[in-house]
Amino acid sequence: MAQRGGRRPGAGRKKTKVNLPPGVAGHVLGRIGELKLKDASGRLIKDQEDYALSLLASKDERIRKEFFVELLHQEYGRPMQKTDEIKFDPNAPLVVQIRHIGAKSS
Repeated sequence: MAQRGGRRPGAGRKKTKVNLPPGVAGHVLGRIGELKLKDASGRLIKDQEDYALSLLASKDERIRKEFFVELLHQEYGRPMQKTDEIKFDPNAPLVVQIRHIGAKSS
């Protein structure tokens, strides 16, 4: 039977790789004013902040929400991922059960 799940080679989603030299994103964002873009109200976008504000004022609700969440993550960090909710009582005794699966009982 083939292996499933876990840490086997090739498991999981493939990581996307961006082949940009360090610092390129900052340079591109720094030159955003050269594009002479206009926001929804027709004002010229001069810098990164104007571009971010135009995304927050977008007519597309999905863009507004996703960008707002990204700004929150940038400012405050990503929230910790929750695992299964386990109710843990630190005063309860620890019980360990060890079972051997596959053993034949006589």
